[in-house]
Amino acid sequence: MWLHNPNFANNEKILSESYASGIQWALTTDEYGVLYSRPDYYRCSYTGIIEDLIDNPERKQKRCEKVGTFDSNGNWVRQKDNPKSYLDFISDLDLTIIETCAMNSQTWEEWKENLITYYPSYATNLGYAFDFWASEK
Repeated sequence: MWLHNPNFANNEKILSESYASGIQWALTTDEYGVLYSRPDYYRCSYTGIIEDLIDNPERKQKRCEKVGTFDSNGNWVRQKDNPKSYLDFISDLDLTIIETCAMNSQTWEEWKENLITYYPSYATNLGYAFDFWASEK
């Protein structure tokens, strides 16, 4: 899929990294036949958006790994753990459509809007999911 969009690496990092993480999750799930849970997903970077679009609806609670600052030595110092939750009401979206929408997007918002064109009945819930994974607060 990367070859179809040579500029994909120049897209917003949250889009590129979330796509890569989600495809990894989907391939692992396909290979082993179960929906694997990835507890190491965080909001704001390597998100679980693709997993949320495919797996069963449930309450999600994750923290944002960007909540912190760098000290004078350049080390990341977490200022606070910033958990947030939302009800995930989306499931069973088609991975091919998710990929197509990602490949035809340059921003996180554009990816969401492209998905809404395929799934208009999920517009509100797609908004909640994308807002949750991208928010730092």
